[in-house]
Amino acid sequence: MDMISVFFLVWILNSVDAFNDFPSLVSNNASMAIIIEKSFFDNKAEYRSVVSNIYNFISNITSDIEVHVFHDTKIDSFQDYTVLLSVTTCDQTWNLYNAVRKDEIIHLAITEQDCPRLPEGVSIPLILPGKELSQIFFDIRMADALLWNNVNILHDDTFDRDTINRVTKAISIALPNKKFNLVSRSLFVFKHADSERNKRYYIKEMLESFHVDQLGKCFLVIVTIDTVADVMEAAKMLNMVQPDSQWLYVITDIVKNNSTNITSLIDLLSEGSNVAFIYNATDNNTYCNNNLICHIQELTMALNNALKISLMTEIELYNHVSNEEFEIVRLNKRERRREILKFIRTKLAQDNFATGGICGKCLFWRFASAITWGNFFIRDKSTAHLIDSGSWIPTLGMNLTDVIFPHVVHGFRGINLPIATYHNPPWQIISMTNSGEKEYGGLLFDVVKYLGNKLNFTYSVLSPVSNRTIKFTQNETQADMTYSFLTAKPGQLSRALLFTAPFAKETWACLASSIIIMGPSLYLIHKYGPTSTKTSGLNSSWQCIWYVYGALLQQGGMYLPYSDSARLLIGIWWLIVMVVVATYSGSLVAFLTFPNMDSSILTIDALLANKNRLTWGFPNGSYLEEYLKNAEEEKYHIMLKRAKIYNATQEAEVIEKVKAGKYALIDWRSTLRFLMRTDMLTTGRCSFSLSTDEFMDEPIAMIINQDNPYIKIINAELHRMHESGLMNKWVTEQIPMKDKCSDILANQAVNERKVNVADMQGIFFVLFMGVAGSIFLLCCEFYWHKRQVAKRRKLIQPFLS
Repeated sequence: MDMISVFFLVWILNSVDAFNDFPSLVSNNASMAIIIEKSFFDNKAEYRSVVSNIYNFISNITSDIEVHVFHDTKIDSFQDYTVLLSVTTCDQTWNLYNAVRKDEIIHLAITEQDCPRLPEGVSIPLILPGKELSQIFFDIRMADALLWNNVNILHDDTFDRDTINRVTKAISIALPNKKFNLVSRSLFVFKHADSERNKRYYIKEMLESFHVDQLGKCFLVIVTIDTVADVMEAAKMLNMVQPDSQWLYVITDIVKNNSTNITSLIDLLSEGSNVAFIYNATDNNTYCNNNLICHIQELTMALNNALKISLMTEIELYNHVSNEEFEIVRLNKRERRREILKFIRTKLAQDNFATGGICGKCLFWRFASAITWGNFFIRDKSTAHLIDSGSWIPTLGMNLTDVIFPHVVHGFRGINLPIATYHNPPWQIISMTNSGEKEYGGLLFDVVKYLGNKLNFTYSVLSPVSNRTIKFTQNETQADMTYSFLTAKPGQLSRALLFTAPFAKETWACLASSIIIMGPSLYLIHKYGPTSTKTSGLNSSWQCIWYVYGALLQQGGMYLPYSDSARLLIGIWWLIVMVVVATYSGSLVAFLTFPNMDSSILTIDALLANKNRLTWGFPNGSYLEEYLKNAEEEKYHIMLKRAKIYNATQEAEVIEKVKAGKYALIDWRSTLRFLMRTDMLTTGRCSFSLSTDEFMDEPIAMIINQDNPYIKIINAELHRMHESGLMNKWVTEQIPMKDKCSDILANQAVNERKVNVADMQGIFFVLFMGVAGSIFLLCCEFYWHKRQVAKRRKLIQPFLS
């Protein structure tokens, strides 16, 4: 680019910047404010020397940065500056950060040790070699790499009190710009012994007295390389390393050959454990220049490099767009600050990891995380391994390539777990797709899919040849199954004598007795009353009975008794007749409209009451048989004694017996509902009645191997499913609580119907019997009359004229 073009470009950009308070790097040089706090230094001579060296160094390496040095931290505004370089104490560093953040100033800070790093900026604490452990934990917490609410710190008594106090402070104190980050801690010390045996004894003694329920399951173990294995063995032996616990081992002495000694600890890792290591990988053979001037020079050179890259980017952008477009698409102040900070960090990382790097290169720590979840299922227990999850250097702090505890954040990390199952609807349903592939469903697979999403795993299904080939040693209950029994659907009772249904047998007997009693009573009162007269139709008990019967049928009588006493008796009878007839008429209409069903067998007592006409049984190998043997109630012993056990091959035969009303099937309530729905789909009608007496609970479970470490986390997820209502939702979807068969009886009672001949057949039978009886009595009367005439003819009658 020639000189005229450069001047033209500068003139154009100046014109554009006239309408924007954020100038381009092309038109304006970057400006830097340098604040050096006097109290940061031990004496004035050191302070003046540092100020002079800083100013001279920056002026020598670049002429594109306008430098302004301030001897006081109280500055009204930083709005006119691009960069702030501060050399101050920790508190003052954070005060400056909060002051310049609103103006989007690039903040580069050199501060004291044990100071939380700036989240948006570059801050370098001045750390003495061997004192960096507390700073590492400040950096871990600022990066939210450990979200612990409480922590148990374990160490031996070889560590000096100052080191432990500083680490404890770094873990527990409140951090600037962080909310709800206070961590409670408990401190435990075990004795360091010369002999290996005594050392293990002290470690085991400390861990045995540990109250996990009260103190939590997050452990920070600060040890040397020769002690870490002893602590791991003791914790494993005491079963303290579980999927719901976290163990972070900090190995403070220098590990030779970096990870060589760390990988030897793999054999001590437990299946499902969450274990991580932070170990010192410092190279003692490397010169470690960690003074203030070195870091300032390093920061300034990285800044100069970042400004050049940002400038070239702006020039390239301007050459490809118009002035108006450049104003729209160019970076704003916040975006440029982020870009320059990114370039600075990249340059610092390159310098620190390059051969013969500069400041603080000797201090180097590594992070290693154990991968243990699911290895037992897919390979064997010896295949646990460690991954490099990050590193730490004084200049940039932490650089995590993975989380410290991968299984806490990512669960099973997407591995494929094998699941054995068999067809057991509605819990496990195995079906075939049109392409011939197996498809798996049911309630338990709904649970497994949800667990897979929550714990981050996939699964492949293994289907055994027989349901009896799977043997497990331990299970955790997922749902409770109840036993009930299935009988034939109650049918309608015979309607031949429907006209007698409104009254019970006792009522009919009382009514007949009333007629028989009322006839003679009426005759006696009528005959022996003082004012009685001979009235036709009431001259005998038989005639009075017919009179009362006629009144009952609301036919009345041609004559009334003369006396008031007899009339009162007749009046009371008419009142009784009115109530009886009205009650009978209303009940008869109800019985004609609604079918009278046979009584359902819904309880065990009802089942036993019908033992003379019903048999019952349950599948072979059912848990019910053992339960009935050990039951205390006598009715269960009777059930077992009369039960007929059937095999799977006899299932169709048993179902037909149930439909015929000769058999009661006892099984899981869900299985019986499934049979009811299947029958409804195949025959189009409901043939079964399900009892309401749920007399035994049997656990339904997802079964895993004995002593499996994941039982607690699986049970915790199952508990959340119950609390959130997911389990009830899946049960409702897989096992509908009501269906067509459940409501058919109620529907029958509501449906309108017409009275037919079958409903009235009984009264026609009475008519036929009445006609037949009348003819029989007529014949008897003719016979009696003929006999009386013949008898009279034999008698000699006197002739009277």
